[in-house]
Amino acid sequence: MTQEESTVPLRQMEEDVTDLKIKNKKLRKKVSELERENDYLMHYVKQFIQVAGMEGYELEPYKQE
Repeated sequence: MTQEESTVPLRQMEEDVTDLKIKNKKLRKKVSELERENDYLMHYVKQFIQVAGMEGYELEPYKQE
């Protein structure tokens, strides 16, 4: 086995690591965007709940099944 042949897997692993770092960065950005969107939605949901309570509606607590 030549030195060139032994470094091929190493280069491939380096490329894989680089690709994974790029994917990780994109996923972190997407998670951040989704968290921000969730915060906005929760703000509006809380307002709707408050208004519904003032209008006399009885709301049942959320139960996850």
